[in-house]
Amino acid sequence: MKDQGLIIGIEYDKSVIQACVYDMRAGIPVACDEVSGLSIADAIRRILGRYNVDEIDSLCVKSGLSDIEELNDISNQINLLGINENQYMITGSIQSFAYYAYSQQKELYKSGVVLMDYDGQVINIYRLSYNTADGVQYIVSAHEQYTIDSQSGMSDKKLVEYVSDYFSRNTASSVYLTGKGFDVKKLPDGLSKVLVNGRKAYIGQNLYVRGACYAAYENIYHDIFDNVTLLVDGCIKVNIETDINERGKAMRFRIIKMGTEWYMARRSVDFIIEDMTTLALKLITADGKCTDKIIDISSIPYREGKTTRIRMDIYAVSQDKCMLTIKDLGFGEMFRTSGRVITEEIDLSEACL
Repeated sequence: MKDQGLIIGIEYDKSVIQACVYDMRAGIPVACDEVSGLSIADAIRRILGRYNVDEIDSLCVKSGLSDIEELNDISNQINLLGINENQYMITGSIQSFAYYAYSQQKELYKSGVVLMDYDGQVINIYRLSYNTADGVQYIVSAHEQYTIDSQSGMSDKKLVEYVSDYFSRNTASSVYLTGKGFDVKKLPDGLSKVLVNGRKAYIGQNLYVRGACYAAYENIYHDIFDNVTLLVDGCIKVNIETDINERGKAMRFRIIKMGTEWYMARRSVDFIIEDMTTLALKLITADGKCTDKIIDISSIPYREGKTTRIRMDIYAVSQDKCMLTIKDLGFGEMFRTSGRVITEEIDLSEACL
């Protein structure tokens, strides 16, 4: 049932910035008060107490962090609450915005949607749009960055000029503004006119947390993103697969799915292998291009009678790189492990060239 536990989105950077709970009746995220400055664990406890609920169905944390140790700290905070890995996501800014933008009416994104994040000096602009391949829709992003000299006294004029130039080169059904550089009460003279020229324009400082809440909802219900894959910055942009034989039938086994947020891209799988000295990982792009990554496993001793058992662990360290570890597991009491371990770095960007 959809009303058993809470669906929560959190915006986090060293501490909680803001949070939302998904209102199942209204179908929208609703802001939570008095959570700013708390740890993730304390914010979740406060939200659960306020709603008098004991469980979380789904959680998404939007983080501005990219350091592995800091991201691990977020995971540890969540795990200590007893939340399972399949119940939560950790996303970046663009993924969260994509969930927000594509949960709106289609007329607001059918010709592309633009995000402008301005801190008062640097404006980052992302344009998201649909592509289709083999019956699957992909959301892709294009990024521009522009630095505005705030010391010249002409920053507002430069901002308007740049935004005007940007939209002379790019189409969009809507544009969303966020960041401390934008005053939600008063935009620079001329900017509003540029923004609404042929498109809808919105401004707010809650886009990311609301997007995180929509992402948490989609993680379990798949209403909008059932047949849509995110290929924006911060996501794995290839499928990682290998060929296997199961009960005499040859088949392709997917290890990591494209569109997965890179920090959440990890898998552990056990295999029984035949007499083989190499293992081929297939890196497959959205357009079907396949690049083979050949892994030398000759150091793992072969044992007859289907008793060579290995464990493959793979996890991403960025959106473009994964670490692969293959271990000889032995075979119960019949064969002890040789202790052999193979480690390889997989450069996913090679498949996208």
